[in-house]
Amino acid sequence: MKMSKKTPEPAWLNADARLATPAQYMPGPWELHITRWPNGEFNGAPYIYAPNGPDTHRHICQPFLDPKASPEIYQQQLANAYLLTAGPKLLEALTEIKTLADAGVIHRNETGKPQWTLTDAVSNIARAAIAKAKGEA
Repeated sequence: MKMSKKTPEPAWLNADARLATPAQYMPGPWELHITRWPNGEFNGAPYIYAPNGPDTHRHICQPFLDPKASPEIYQQQLANAYLLTAGPKLLEALTEIKTLADAGVIHRNETGKPQWTLTDAVSNIARAAIAKAKGEA
């Protein structure tokens, strides 16, 4: 009986190696894509994508949206999808706020409460992230 040599597993299949490498998210913006037939039913599953991805339309994830759910549940599911699309903007806003905190722009006043001066740029980033999270952008 002839023994066959086992082909080594490709590195990209090795789960331990993949988990040891820091994950990098797809840069934003991310957008929610919903296509409907004229009768209002979904034409395919909704998905979140990055239009600026390496192939100009990189799939990020597929949120669960049930068109047969009650209006309240459907609106909650839609709000969750919009919150997911805001991920890169929220990270950008929080990173900028952390940078300001590290630079001493955010500090505690004599009462011990946080006191800070927001630049227009940071304020605009925060507003855009909040609007995106709420599905208003």
